[in-house]
Amino acid sequence: MSNTKERLESLDVLRGIDMFLLVFIEPFCRSLLRAVVPDPQSHWLWQLFDHVDWHGFCFWDMIMPLFMFMSGITIPFALAKYRDRKAPLGQFWKRISKRFILLFILGAMVQGGLLDFDIHTLSLYSNTLQAIAVGYVVAAILFVFTPVRFQFGAAAFLLAGFAAIVAIFGGNSYEVGNNLVETIDKNVLGHFRDGVDWVDGQYVFKDYHYTWILSSMNFAVTAMLGCFTGIALRKEDWAPMEKVRNLLICGALMIIVALLADPFLPIIKHIWSSSMTLLSGGISIMAMAVTYYLVDVKKFNKGLDWLKYYGMNAIVAYCVYHLVNFSSIPTSLLHGTSHLIGSWYPFLISFCCLLIQFLILRYLYRHKIFIRV
Repeated sequence: MSNTKERLESLDVLRGIDMFLLVFIEPFCRSLLRAVVPDPQSHWLWQLFDHVDWHGFCFWDMIMPLFMFMSGITIPFALAKYRDRKAPLGQFWKRISKRFILLFILGAMVQGGLLDFDIHTLSLYSNTLQAIAVGYVVAAILFVFTPVRFQFGAAAFLLAGFAAIVAIFGGNSYEVGNNLVETIDKNVLGHFRDGVDWVDGQYVFKDYHYTWILSSMNFAVTAMLGCFTGIALRKEDWAPMEKVRNLLICGALMIIVALLADPFLPIIKHIWSSSMTLLSGGISIMAMAVTYYLVDVKKFNKGLDWLKYYGMNAIVAYCVYHLVNFSSIPTSLLHGTSHLIGSWYPFLISFCCLLIQFLILRYLYRHKIFIRV
C-alpha cells in the first residue's frame, strides 16, 4: 500500500484492533458479564462499552471515528495514480461510485432495515458504513483534483462551516434534542431516520439523538484527516521517525485545540460536532503514529497476523457480525448442555458464534481472499 509496493502493515493492525474490539471483545465481555454478574449493566466493564450520553467523550466513542479515519488513510496509497493522471479518470469515478453505492447498501442492510423489505421500517441514512461512504468520496475527490493546501483549507472550511451554521441558524444551541443538527435530520428524513419504530400501524419516535445530514460535513473532515495522515506516511523525503514525530505533534495539537474549544463548541459525538471531530482525529493520528512506529519501523509484528484477519477484511467482519446469526450451529450441537451449565449456556453459544466468525476471517486471510468495496 505504498509507492514502494510495500504494504502499510500498521494500518492493517490498527484497523484489526478497532474491528476486534467491536465485533469480538464487546459481545464477549457483555455475554460473560451476563453469566457471572447479577446486574451486568452496572459493572464497570459493561460501561466501558457504552457511549457518552451526550456531552463528553469516552473510550468507546473512538471506535466509529477511528474506522472512518482509517478509510481516509488508504486514499493516497490507492488513488495516487489518478491524481498523477497515470490511470484514466473514468476509472476513478467508476471506482468511487461503486464504493459509495455498496457502502450505502451495506449500511442500510446492517442498520437501516433494508432486508425487512418493508418501507415502514426503512432508514435511509443511519449507519457507520454510510457515513464512511460520504466522507471517503469527499476526501477522495479533493485528493485527486486539488492540491494539498486546498484540501487543508477545505477541511478547515467544513469544520468552521458546521459551527457557523449551528451558531447562525441554530442559535448556537448544542442542547440534547434542541439543536439545529437534530432538527434538520427530523425534518428531512422524517420517519426514514433511525430511532423510529412502526408499531400497530403508526410510527413511534424514540429518544434518539444521532445525526447524519449536517454531520456529513465533519464525516468528510474525519476522512480527510486520515487522508492527510496517509500523505504524511507516504512521503519519501521524511525519515520514519520524522513521520512519527510530526504526526504525534499534529495529533496532540488537535486534541489541545478541541479541549480548549469545548466550553463554547461542545464535544458531542452524537452530532459529530467540530470539536469532537478534532479530538477524535487527534487521537486517531496519534494512535496511527504509535502503531506505525511499533509495527512498520520497529517491526514488532510477530504474532499479529490474527489481527489482520479483522483488519484486512474489516467490512466483512463488520457485516458478518451484524447480519449473520450463527447461533443455530452451536445450539444444534450443544443444546443438551443447557441444563448442566445453567447461566453459562448463553455465554457458550455466544462464544461459539464469535469463534465461527473468527474462523471465517482466518480462512479468508489464509487463502488471500480480501473483500473490499
